[in-house]
Order: sequence, then structure tokens, then C-alpha cells
Amino acid sequence: MNRWLKWMAVLLLFSAAYRNRYRVLNTVLGYGPARKLAVTAAMRIPGLRSRVMGQVFQ
Repeated sequence: MNRWLKWMAVLLLFSAAYRNRYRVLNTVLGYGPARKLAVTAAMRIPGLRSRVMGQVFQ
């Protein structure tokens, strides 16, 4: 029974996070260092970097 309740709690937590994913993302990225870290991490992906740079310097 206790194990079942843990699984239900985890499921509810993920469900709530998924429903509010954009609100959570906006809150996290509203913090400057987190935004800088996210942009730095995204620019390390070659395909994404080339696509973004192509649009910026068009």
C-alpha cells in the first residue's frame, strides 16, 4: 500500500509539472544566471547553433 501511494504521488507531481511546464520554464528562465546557462547549453548543440546564427545574421 505504501509503495502504491509513492507511485501515485510521483505521478501527480509529474502531471502537475507537465500541465504547468511553460509557467515553470518562464519562472526559471526569468532568473539571469539560469537563462545564461540555458543559452550556453543550447549553443553547444551544433545543429541548433547553426540554425540560430543563420537567422540572426541573415
